[in-house]
Amino acid sequence: MLVQPLEWALVGRCHWRVVLRCPNCEWTGTGVFDQDTVDRFDRDLDRGTRKLTNTLMRITRACMEAEIERFARALDHGLITPFDF
Repeated sequence: MLVQPLEWALVGRCHWRVVLRCPNCEWTGTGVFDQDTVDRFDRDLDRGTRKLTNTLMRITRACMEAEIERFARALDHGLITPFDF
């Protein structure tokens, strides 16, 4: 199951109450976790965020390169004139 935190609050000195949600099936649940577990979860979230950010950057770059290539070809073939702007 893929989960993400919705809310969290410190319970005592070293435990956290965390409300979790699965974006795929809309499951939600609440649990109390120790600091080590929350730290591992936080590292996993950070790793996932980096992967998503890197994928977004690659896709954005690929789309921009394709758009530039199409624009350059249109210029080469005289399909874009000053009147287009």
